[in-house]
Amino acid sequence: MSILAPSARTALLEHLIDDASLFPPAKLPMRDSLIAHRRDRESAYAFVAGRYVVPASRLPELLAQREPGLALRLAVILDGASATDWERGFAHDIDRLGELADVPEVVVDALELRVPPGEEIEPARIARAVATAEAHAAGAPLAMWFELPYDGGWRIAPDQALAALAEVNAGTTARVGAKLRCGGLETRFFPTVEEVASFVIGAQAYHVPWKATAGLHHPVRGKQGAFVMHGFLNLFVAAIALNAGAIEAERITQVIAETDPRAFSVDGRQIAWRDVRIDAASVAQARLQATSYGSCSFSEPVIDLLRAGMLG
Repeated sequence: MSILAPSARTALLEHLIDDASLFPPAKLPMRDSLIAHRRDRESAYAFVAGRYVVPASRLPELLAQREPGLALRLAVILDGASATDWERGFAHDIDRLGELADVPEVVVDALELRVPPGEEIEPARIARAVATAEAHAAGAPLAMWFELPYDGGWRIAPDQALAALAEVNAGTTARVGAKLRCGGLETRFFPTVEEVASFVIGAQAYHVPWKATAGLHHPVRGKQGAFVMHGFLNLFVAAIALNAGAIEAERITQVIAETDPRAFSVDGRQIAWRDVRIDAASVAQARLQATSYGSCSFSEPVIDLLRAGMLG
């Protein structure tokens, strides 16, 4: 994404939503998911669409069911890197990427995986994994997003994890960042407002790029069925405002906790939350750090943005 984005709206929304329609709660069959992805990328709002997210274990299925000529920009979840044998699972998943070598229309430019198990994050262990992935990429641009484990609380404090990722990032040409899970199929997978704020503040302090996933189906925080779900506008506006120096860290929880859609505005000139305003150039610069989020639905957030008048 260029930092010379033509408008604040474009700077905020460009490639914001990664297609995670293979995952719950949508959990579409591969063929249906690929058809929906193509449709989204041909829609009037295609500029909002980001990568197609697929588990490494399902790459053969993807190749078998992909329409000939369909170009795909993939974020591959290294789902073999399990807690029981992380290194072996990681190596197996990296080998699986070789199945894409002869398919020029399919490009892997992001890998997503959980941080290695343990009471602490070891930078050297992560650095070895990044080096292995870089060698496989053979000089192609690569981003790696390490998910911070959350289950009713952080298993590892965000500050510790983000400091380790920052250390690795400084010693590699790959882009090494964090992944924030904002929800799931049970209440225990939803971090609190304060926990999300601690992640946003830590990522800014350590200059670590990040993406988010799960639980961000709607722009603004609110009750959806059995859950109170975080809003993707809350999250990204908070991070962008902090990156731009438009808000103090002490107010980040207020942005993330906001439930009034009227408190937010998005237009060509600026994005805003209440008295906090960020111009287009600052939004574009901040999006280099706050990159995207995975959603099992593309139409749901797009329809919400249209109803709110934020897509023009």
